[in-house]
Amino acid sequence: MLICVVEDNGVGRSNMQKLNNPVIKKESLGMKLTEERISLLQKVRGVKGDSQGS
Repeated sequence: MLICVVEDNGVGRSNMQKLNNPVIKKESLGMKLTEERISLLQKVRGVKGDSQGS
């Protein structure tokens, strides 16, 4: 069994809203990429898994 925990200490959504800078347009891709990797592992290696976001 493999358990991975990722902690994000980024600026945070509330602080980003305070900045409200129209020049900064960043879309978070972390969870999407993680889900795609897990899906690929399931297909190629038969590994069971899922992702949980909080």
